Amino acid sequence: MTASLSAQTEIRFDPAFPVELLQPASYNPRRITPDAFAALRESISRYGMCKPVILNADGTLVAGHQRTRALKANGVATTPAILLSRKVRLHDEIRFNLFHNSVETGRGTAHIPAGLSVGYSTVEHGDVTGKSSNMIVREIVKLIVQYGPWGSVVADPDGRIILNADYALAAKLARVPVLAYTLPAGDVQGFLDALARDYGVYDYTALGVKPYNQLLCQMNRLRRDEARGAKSRDQKSTLYEGYILPAIKPGERLVDFGAGHGDYVARLLAAGHRAFAYEPHLQPAGARGISVRAVVRQLLNIAADVQAHGLYQHVVLDSVLNSLTSLQFEEWVLASCNALTAADGTFYAATRNRAFTQMHSNSTYMRAAGARRIEFLDPDAFSASFRSGVWTLQHFHTVEGLRELLDRYFHDVSLSLAASASTIQAVCRRPRSLPESTLREALDAELNMEYPGGYRHDRHGELRDLLLRLNAERGTGG
Repeated sequence: MTASLSAQTEIRFDPAFPVELLQPASYNPRRITPDAFAALRESISRYGMCKPVILNADGTLVAGHQRTRALKANGVATTPAILLSRKVRLHDEIRFNLFHNSVETGRGTAHIPAGLSVGYSTVEHGDVTGKSSNMIVREIVKLIVQYGPWGSVVADPDGRIILNADYALAAKLARVPVLAYTLPAGDVQGFLDALARDYGVYDYTALGVKPYNQLLCQMNRLRRDEARGAKSRDQKSTLYEGYILPAIKPGERLVDFGAGHGDYVARLLAAGHRAFAYEPHLQPAGARGISVRAVVRQLLNIAADVQAHGLYQHVVLDSVLNSLTSLQFEEWVLASCNALTAADGTFYAATRNRAFTQMHSNSTYMRAAGARRIEFLDPDAFSASFRSGVWTLQHFHTVEGLRELLDRYFHDVSLSLAASASTIQAVCRRPRSLPESTLREALDAELNMEYPGGYRHDRHGELRDLLLRLNAERGTGG
């Protein structure tokens, strides 16, 4: 992979930029605790600023907000700084923050020439060795192409890059020079120990992610990903294949809540089952954008079926809990699924396993799969990713946390891990009785979602009122 730069390729580096002139940006994805801030101050006092701050063309900080605070608290007058030659767009400013931190925690392997003098020096891209096809490297290349060389690396005296190897590999691909800081041999281990500390938590609230952005997270079930062409494989659902298809019997009814493209519902219909899909962000085949008319049609079909036959024997929530934008939406979607489940029915769910992501984020398996190697989780275990020009969120669960969550909506909860351990699967029975006010709020939110421009269809009332009546009749399920 190579890239031709539209931005200048010269590194604009100031080794002694006045700290008093640093202006924080309006958005910084990290919050830092007092203990972590004290550790950061200690690290800077001991090792100096081995990693420059990054300044926008208008002088505002793009990356380095917490280090700037620490410099001021330490009474330091100047700092190394990289000055971008072009004004960074807002969404790219946020990407700089995330990928700037991503290269910190990456585990790419790269080298530069040994024997460089202690301190900063410039290394030509041809002198960087190492290989990577990692997604983060590709994203860094895009930012280099747009804004020029913006990062730096830290190396030991032997030329082994111990910080930001992913950036060095991206610079090699983009054919731009690399700013490198070489540590004294005696500081290497202490510096690595300092890097291992937790210097803050992420906060994505300022991104303002809209629920309809999440349609970009929909899985291509039972179909190839056209964007990936021949390299794509049919994406089967382990939840459907392992639990739902073997369990559903002739005459039983199913509703898939958050059905995406509805591939498994179509398969069930073809097999003669009564299956219904609800996808509030439905994109018709071959069309762009959400078809609200088609969404309303789904709701009216479900309402007619519920009116005629009651609640469902099978309710499915496949890969939805990991694609919500808040904990509030998590409560709403689970309350809605509870409301759709018959007293003797079964609820099925699958979500991303937080333990798997953390365990394998830097593994050979993830690198070979071309997947993201690291997820930056906020305190509620949400991570942000930039897709097709907008920000989306992904939510991760632990087995213990998911069990505690589902116990609030169902009496019987059984959890298992997929064969790869990448997802947690749940089978739940005996829906709990929930307050009418809780159900009404949830159904109003989930069946009447917000669309671009703040539009809501307001066509959900018939189904909502049916479900409220049937849940009052259903009782506790216990």
